Amino acid sequence: MAAMVSLATAPNTSKADEFLLTFNATLNSYSGPAGADPFNPTSLLGSQIAANPDLGILEGQFIVKDFDANFTGTITTATSGAELFIHSPVLERVEAYTTRVSSSSPLGTPVNTKYLLPRTATTTTTDENGLTSTGFFGTATATFVNGEVTSFSYSQGPDTLASFDFRFDPFSIEGLDITTGDETGFELVGTFDLDTPGDADAVPYGFFNTLTPAPSSTVLQTTRGDLAIELAAGAILDGRESSGGQPLDFDPLDGTGTLYYYDTTSLDASLEVVPEPSTYALLGFGGAALFALRRFRRRK
Repeated sequence: MAAMVSLATAPNTSKADEFLLTFNATLNSYSGPAGADPFNPTSLLGSQIAANPDLGILEGQFIVKDFDANFTGTITTATSGAELFIHSPVLERVEAYTTRVSSSSPLGTPVNTKYLLPRTATTTTTDENGLTSTGFFGTATATFVNGEVTSFSYSQGPDTLASFDFRFDPFSIEGLDITTGDETGFELVGTFDLDTPGDADAVPYGFFNTLTPAPSSTVLQTTRGDLAIELAAGAILDGRESSGGQPLDFDPLDGTGTLYYYDTTSLDASLEVVPEPSTYALLGFGGAALFALRRFRRRK
């Protein structure tokens, strides 16, 4: 195998292509109190995941623009122009840029419905308490050999999670990690010409949800084609709410050249949770975990 090189030393490309990896990561490792244990069948959360395994799955996308189809090396969201989207029915919008829909939607999308898009290094988001963060909350890394993805990982530690204001009450999430599984297969679904109108319209982008249950206030199964229609009409707004929001001042679909669309479902996710010191005594009560899930503050 050729030696890995950093993105900074990668050769320049004569054609600006795009890479898209869609993935599902199954939660299979947990560290923390029994009251929030997703694998404990006596907890409310564990019993719900047993009944609906989708609750223990994270889905996401890793996007690289100006992609070299012959590249050998690593690309991360922390040091490059890569973009990232991660969603979980349990953990909610882990890495997502939340937009709202205006009344001018040509697709008839209800006003104030959310479109969830991949985050970028310059994405700025404000939570319900006024805390503002710019960029990514965690770091995703993809490794390529001759342009083909060979591994993927994602990591959030307590510092980034704190800035995300991501909290179970009475529990705090200390770590969220995604790693390549033992039998991971990265499948090239297809290649598409982004410079030919309509060629990539059916390709997923953003919240291409395959999990249940799904939030009714969020647009599901979002594709490049549908988003292009909404963007052209100025119907996707940059605000937390449609009131006061303005049409996006950037085009998230600005990729060019050939789109290399990969997919995988064989990723593993691990979660670490610790109790809040003042509420440690609550951990013995079975309803604590579900109560926590209903109360945690979500970044908009």
